Amino acid sequence: HIPLAELERQVILYALPTLLASFLIGPIYSFPYAALSTICYTILTLDAILASEPARYNFISIAELFVLAAVAYILTSRLERALEESRSNAANYQRQAITLENMFDSVILTNAEGKITDWNPAAEHMFGYTKEDVLGKSATIIYHPDDIPYIIDHIKTEIEANRRWSGEIHYLRKDGQRGFCATVIVPVQM
Repeated sequence: HIPLAELERQVILYALPTLLASFLIGPIYSFPYAALSTICYTILTLDAILASEPARYNFISIAELFVLAAVAYILTSRLERALEESRSNAANYQRQAITLENMFDSVILTNAEGKITDWNPAAEHMFGYTKEDVLGKSATIIYHPDDIPYIIDHIKTEIEANRRWSGEIHYLRKDGQRGFCATVIVPVQM
């Protein structure tokens, strides 16, 4: 007898393309139709492999064929769900990115260490720094140096107590001009 690994290789060569094709036709037709056609084709493919050399594969029964087909169905349905979830997440991220880029309010995102991870066009306009200028730098780049100790301590204390801070800050533009802006800081866990 040929080891089971040889049968698995042939299943991969002949049945796996059908599983992949079901992902392509699944969205076009109904998914149950794609899954059913995958199961049927997998059984036919396995049956053809077994019939091609019965002496080599006489240890596989029809019940085992159905088990293999069920496994193919389970894998297909799990992959289809993962693909759909991935599409949904990508659409959500795209909407969030478009919203951030088109807001009139400045939005500065930082990591837990206070390093800037994103900076929208409104922040570029308000503070005079491009996104490339500030990515990876401390958010204190926009504060006047004399205000930094007070602002940092005050913001940390308020966030620890209320999970947010809002108030007015003095900012310092890249060109040296000063200004005031209403600010809200909210920690976001990702």
